[in-house]
Amino acid sequence: ARTGTEGFTIATESPPVLIITDYQMPLMSGVEMARQLREHGATASVPVLLVTARGYVLDPKDIGETNIRAVIAKPFGLRQLQDHVAKLLKEGAASTAA
Repeated sequence: ARTGTEGFTIATESPPVLIITDYQMPLMSGVEMARQLREHGATASVPVLLVTARGYVLDPKDIGETNIRAVIAKPFGLRQLQDHVAKLLKEGAASTAA
């Protein structure tokens, strides 16, 4: 998706198992998109991995109102991204099995 609103639409039409989004996106920030996804029934439990160039520190309120489970500051390596994705997918599988 090129914008936060496009990402929201795509995710709600076909809910993924994980969403990776940027903090800075046109039309809707990654945090706002994550907040709206949590409020939408089909995507309410989909974990979100937020990437940012700002070294953004999440406000505890953002965590409570979203499904943001990890934040990675740019630049990051492919291995770091793979590790975060694997961890989040494993956590998601464990929570659905419980």
